[in-house]
Amino acid sequence: MYEKSATAIASLAESIVSVVGVITFFVLSTQGVGIDLILLPSIFTGGFLAAIGAPYLVRVMPNQVWRYVIPLYAFTIGLLGLTIGLDI
Repeated sequence: MYEKSATAIASLAESIVSVVGVITFFVLSTQGVGIDLILLPSIFTGGFLAAIGAPYLVRVMPNQVWRYVIPLYAFTIGLLGLTIGLDI
């Protein structure tokens, strides 16, 4: 798949998940579930910065860079997930 298309699809998916997460956060808080609101600004800020930065970086950086960055990033996230999840 074309690197820029893959990055755009991932960015769109991330934005949808972020919006659903924030809505769920507020729905749970209105239902009486105790939620720590200290986490909300960091979640919102991270999603907001990613939504601004991703399209700019995709437009500016050449495809050759994305051909290496995307698999390396995916591998690193997977490795960290396994390491943290399994307490290795």
